[in-house]
Amino acid sequence: MSTGNWLRTRRKQVITHASIIVGFVLFTILVAEPLFETMIRESVTGQFKELGLNLDYSGFSAPIPTREIASGEYSVGIYITKDHIEALIYTNKAIIKSGDTIETK
Repeated sequence: MSTGNWLRTRRKQVITHASIIVGFVLFTILVAEPLFETMIRESVTGQFKELGLNLDYSGFSAPIPTREIASGEYSVGIYITKDHIEALIYTNKAIIKSGDTIETK
């Protein structure tokens, strides 16, 4: 079977696969954002100086898509995974959304 015949018989498949790949690439380039941003926290290193560790990069901030969530109270937690290990810890903070208003407690 020639390349032209092969392409004609599998045109839908080729177009579908190409569309999926292009869509994924565009999503990765245009939409995907880092999940969180590292914050330098020199005060943490100072607080735990007896450990002898550099903890300057122990802070982070994470965007919360408040336009995407329904009104209500949300507990704030941190979920971490590495290989087959999972950890979840809730903080004593909460986010309260009411209409277009956001507050923390």
